Amino acid sequence: MTLIFFTSCDGKDRARTSLEEKIANKDLPSSFFEKTEYFPKEYIEVISDTLINNGFRVEIKTFSDMNNSYIREFVKDRIKYKEYYRDFLSSITIWKDNKEVFFNTVDRDFFETRISSNKELNDMTFHNVWLDDETSTFTNTIVLNSLFCKPKTNECVVYKMIIDETGYFTLKEDN
Repeated sequence: MTLIFFTSCDGKDRARTSLEEKIANKDLPSSFFEKTEYFPKEYIEVISDTLINNGFRVEIKTFSDMNNSYIREFVKDRIKYKEYYRDFLSSITIWKDNKEVFFNTVDRDFFETRISSNKELNDMTFHNVWLDDETSTFTNTIVLNSLFCKPKTNECVVYKMIIDETGYFTLKEDN
């Protein structure tokens, strides 16, 4: 005599618990509920070297600051998101008639200590510096533009730095 038993499990006991309850019953690390991203993810560096026919030479080295960033945190679908937006730094060297007249590394602090503006840069990231070569060509100065933007928005502010042939500079918000 052979007996055969058939059993089945239709999952009714598990169907009564929600996904959150199933997860809560497990020993999951808190990092399971966090997602962390960095923008940019890796080191970036861009170098530009420009000669202008008014006797100036401008070298700008812009690179990502891997140590400082603006963090944006929010919760969506019970997951805590942390987005780190890295600032950039720009090392600027300017020569006039083969004589170095300006050298400085420009970053967020550079602007915050020199600009008396009601613009709040704390929730913005510093992106880059670029040469306004058209304006610089027709004047005996160097005109550099710098960009700050709030992540995930179109809100940006541009600052203009005007450097003369002695290295003296002025900063102002470009409207």
